[in-house]
Amino acid sequence: MLATAATARQTEFGEPAAADPPAWALAVPALGPASLDPRQRVEWVRRAGIVAAYADALGSYPNEADRIAGLAIVFSEFGQPI
Repeated sequence: MLATAATARQTEFGEPAAADPPAWALAVPALGPASLDPRQRVEWVRRAGIVAAYADALGSYPNEADRIAGLAIVFSEFGQPI
């Protein structure tokens, strides 16, 4: 049940980020701006949504951009590119 909710949140967070990329997405080398190519954009939305959904589940921090960028680093350090 938690996994289903998290997957739904990925799209909820990823789609708006693709339309108007937030600073944290542009600061993460594995993301950058969303691609205009439809297939690459779907993957970008998925990856950005994963990071944003996990960050949302962890709660709020004083600096949102740092929190999400930190999660991206954690993913990449464990060999799980976002």
